Amino acid sequence: MPFEVAVLAPREHTLDELRALAETMTPPMLVRDTVREGAVTVTELDETPLATFGRPRRVETTVDLVRSYGPEAELAGGEGFLTEAVVPFEHRRGMALVFALEHFVDGSAIVRGLDR
Repeated sequence: MPFEVAVLAPREHTLDELRALAETMTPPMLVRDTVREGAVTVTELDETPLATFGRPRRVETTVDLVRSYGPEAELAGGEGFLTEAVVPFEHRRGMALVFALEHFVDGSAIVRGLDR
C-alpha cells in the first residue's frame, strides 16, 4: 500500500527546484517529467520508483482540502499551493524527498499511512 501525501505551501515549487532537491540526496535521485500526464516521477539511479508527484496547483479555499485531508489542511489565509504525491510503502527515500520539499517550500506535509 503506498503512502498518499499532500504538501501544502505558501509558494509554488518548480520542477528544477524539485530536481535540485533530489540531486542533493545521497545517492542522488533521478527526476523525470512525464509529457502527457503532468506528473513527475522520482527514481533511484537503477530505475526503482521512489515517488510520483503531481504538479503544484493553487488552492483558493480550504473547504475541499479539509474535507479530503482533515483539519491539518488549513492554510494561512485560505490560499496557497497543493502538491500531491504517492510514495511506495517500502521506500523511505521517497518520503525523505517529500519532507525535504516540505521544508524547502516552508509548507506542511499531510501523510496518510504514516505516523511521524
